[in-house]
Amino acid sequence: MAVHEVIELAAINGAKALGLGEMTGSLNEGKRADIILIRTKDVNVAPVGNIETAVVQTVTPANVDTVIVDGRILKRSGRLIAYDMSRIIDQAEKSASGIRNRVGDLLKF
Repeated sequence: MAVHEVIELAAINGAKALGLGEMTGSLNEGKRADIILIRTKDVNVAPVGNIETAVVQTVTPANVDTVIVDGRILKRSGRLIAYDMSRIIDQAEKSASGIRNRVGDLLKF
């Protein structure tokens, strides 16, 4: 499978599989746009010979600089800004602790 097919599979076909193909999945007039800006000067990405290959084979979430979804900036300068990450982490820790307390010795190997 070619790298451009992998991107198409993830974006366009992913939207179609979720029943969202009419509103997202590609940059077309009238569709909701998700735009991801990648830092191509990061050591694990540079030098970029082919951007599609780099995205599929090299880029990680750490290389994503900016994410814009439907006109709303969710990530800027590599940091999530749309969510209270401290609160989310605190809730996740409380949830994990509650699960461990409820199952007790069942988690021991």
